[in-house]
Amino acid sequence: ISADVSDEASMRAAAREIDARCGHVSVLVNSAGVIQRPLPPESLDLSTWDRIVAADQRGTWLGCVVFGEAMARRGAGCIVNIASIAGMRSMPLHSYAPAKAAVISMTECLAAEWGRSGVRVNAVSPGYTLTPALQAAIDAGERDPATLTEASALGRMVLPSDIAHAIAFLCSDRAAAITGINLPVDAGWLVAPSWNTYGGLRP
Repeated sequence: ISADVSDEASMRAAAREIDARCGHVSVLVNSAGVIQRPLPPESLDLSTWDRIVAADQRGTWLGCVVFGEAMARRGAGCIVNIASIAGMRSMPLHSYAPAKAAVISMTECLAAEWGRSGVRVNAVSPGYTLTPALQAAIDAGERDPATLTEASALGRMVLPSDIAHAIAFLCSDRAAAITGINLPVDAGWLVAPSWNTYGGLRP
């Protein structure tokens, strides 16, 4: 079932169709998003900025509200929002990074809002993940895989399956007492860069 995540009417129509065809939704993963090329702010046109925010921030919000309010009425549900390490650090991604930071904040707000209604809301923040989009950027010479792997504590990029396993855990009963968290799955990218001040990570 297709929907425009940035359009409320489209999302509500999709939710009604899902409910009619499949029954109620107990797990929601908000993973639709638009990536951004690193640009200085004066080179980032507002139409691109708006398109990224519409998908990454507004789309996540609409997904949470459209499906989450029904979960709250039923008294049970689990939502996982896909944020990004870009939302946790300074980067030359002046639309994407703030949108992902907003996703992390929305996750915390909604976890508190719906916790007493039995709905858990968490986020996963992927690091540099070897998706088709990233592979295309590597093939086009826009990203250097050696730089991406060297910048992580584990010395590798993240695989899509790594993200999937984290999502599956957060949606499972094993995470029944976990809500409002942002779980980085980044192969240790967040902890590694500060070591460059001291000569880099030891082999």
